[in-house]
Amino acid sequence: MLERLTDKQIETSIRTIIALIVIAILAVGANYVYQKYSSTDVKATDIIDKALSKVKSQPRNERARTELADLLVGQNRLEEALKQYGQAIKLNEKYGPALVGMGVAYQKNGDEQKAIASFEKEISVASSGQNAAIDKNLEKAYFYKGKILLDKGSYKEAVKSFKNALKIEPSMSDTHYLLGKAQKESGQKQEAITSFKKALKLNPSLTAAKKGLEDLGG
Repeated sequence: MLERLTDKQIETSIRTIIALIVIAILAVGANYVYQKYSSTDVKATDIIDKALSKVKSQPRNERARTELADLLVGQNRLEEALKQYGQAIKLNEKYGPALVGMGVAYQKNGDEQKAIASFEKEISVASSGQNAAIDKNLEKAYFYKGKILLDKGSYKEAVKSFKNALKIEPSMSDTHYLLGKAQKESGQKQEAITSFKKALKLNPSLTAAKKGLEDLGG
């Protein structure tokens, strides 16, 4: 499944990686660490090949197909990814990770209409579910749909979509920033200032939010 990490999760991950590298260097020496990580470096193609093998051995596993598709999107092999997402959805038409992933792939491929259709299908399926309030796939669908609407100039609709995403995951600085941008463009100055401030509180280094706030005199 395509992941969107919170700023806190990203910071924690970076600190953990740095700490592990430092410990390794202190324990065995820099040269050995370099040789070890260079020799065991796994190429993206190798990971994709393993995922493809899993799909071949489990052709009716929608999760395996979606994981392969996610990897293909990461390598910009969009047509192949769309095929795998499509197969996953044939197996389970309500499978959120595949619906969202397909939307992202269509978006990257320049087909905004099909991207929105994929996100809206996930929204239709998941918004009435028991876990809608904490559904990460639903949050992603609202977020990515909002980005497309913002780029298209449909600012009021984008505001609504970003707000729905924030109801599920309120700690995403990029969502607060884009909400502020949509609010600014739709003439909601005070609301935009509030959104930019929330984005900066979550991520003080978000320069785009700083500029947005400065432009509004906030």
